[in-house]
Amino acid sequence: MQDFDLNLQSLRDVIEAAQEAAILASSVAYAGSQMRFQTLLNGVGAIDAAPLIKLPAALDFEITDLPQTLRVERNVTSSLRSDLVEGMLYASRGGKKLRASLALLVSEMIAKREDLHDSTSRRAAEAIAIALESLHSYSLVHDDLPALDNDSMRRGQASCHCRYGEATAILIGDALLSFSFESLKNALSHEFPERNYAMLTVFSEAIGAWGMILGQHDDLSFENAVNAPAVSSVLEMALRKTALLIELSLRLPAMRFSEDSDLDRGLSRLGQALGLAFQIQDDFLDVEADPDKLGKSIGKDEAANKITVLRILGREESKRLLRRLFDCVDEELDLLKRRGYQTLKLESLIASLIDREA
Repeated sequence: MQDFDLNLQSLRDVIEAAQEAAILASSVAYAGSQMRFQTLLNGVGAIDAAPLIKLPAALDFEITDLPQTLRVERNVTSSLRSDLVEGMLYASRGGKKLRASLALLVSEMIAKREDLHDSTSRRAAEAIAIALESLHSYSLVHDDLPALDNDSMRRGQASCHCRYGEATAILIGDALLSFSFESLKNALSHEFPERNYAMLTVFSEAIGAWGMILGQHDDLSFENAVNAPAVSSVLEMALRKTALLIELSLRLPAMRFSEDSDLDRGLSRLGQALGLAFQIQDDFLDVEADPDKLGKSIGKDEAANKITVLRILGREESKRLLRRLFDCVDEELDLLKRRGYQTLKLESLIASLIDREA
C-alpha cells in the first residue's frame, strides 16, 4: 500500500496480499527465535548443529544479521510452511475484507483532512487493517468448528477444520488471534502513548469476554433456552457478536490518527448501526441467499434452532429495522461531511452492502 489514494476495486486484493506478507514476515521472525533456541541447545550439548528451521524458497531475501555458525537452508518444506502457517493463510483468503477496508478508508479520510501522508502513518493504517482481518478470520475458523456452528464451507472453500482437522483448526484460530495483537502492535506510536493505551483497551474489550466472545456465548445459550429471550437481549447479542468488530474497524484509525473525540463518538455510532444492520442482513441471507454466492451453507440458523433478530422480530419488522439502521448510518456520514471529512469512498463501500448477496 504505497499511499492513501485507495482504489475500491482493488482494495480486497491489496488487503489480502498485505496480510499474507505480514504472516510470512512474522514466520521469518519466528525463524530467528528458533535459531536463538538452537544456539542455546547447542551450547549445552542437547542437539547437534543441524538447523531447526529451513527458510522457504518463496521468500526471496538474504539473512545477513545472524551468526555465521548457524546453518540456514531454503526449503519449501520448511516448518515455516507448516499446517499452522498454511492454515493461517488459507483462513485469510477470500471474503469481503469489510473490516479491513473500513479501517483503511477511515484512515484515508482522516489523513486527507489532517494532511498525514508520511510512511509511518501509512504503515500504521495497514497494520490496523491486518489486525482486524486476522481477528475476523480467527472468529470464523472457531465459529465453523463442530462444537459451535459446525459449518463445512466458508468463503467458497472447505472450512479450516475440514481441511486441516479440528485440533489444528483450533490452533490456527488461536494463532490468528495472537497475530492480530502482533499486527496491532505495529500501529502503535512512540509519540502518543495515551493513544496506544486507548487502542489496546478498546481492541481487547471488543473481542473479549464482555464483547464478541460474550455475544457468541449468548448466541449458543439462546439455542437451548426454555423461553424465548427478549428482543433487547437478542439485539445486544447481535451488537456484541458482530457490530463491535465493525465499530472497532472505524474507531481504531480515529484513535490512532486523531484527537477528535467527536469523531470517535460519531464513528462509534456509525459502526454500531452498520454492524447491527450487517448482522440482520446475515440473518436474511441464511434463509434466502444462493449458497454459491454466499460461499457457505444456508439454513444453518433454523437447523440449529438459533435465535436471530429475524426470527424474533419477523420479516417485516426486521426489514423496517434495517431501513432505520441504514438511515442512522446516512445521518452519521452526513455529519462527517459537514465537519469537512471526505466520505465518498466510505459511502460507496457502505452503499454496496445495502443489497448484498453474500
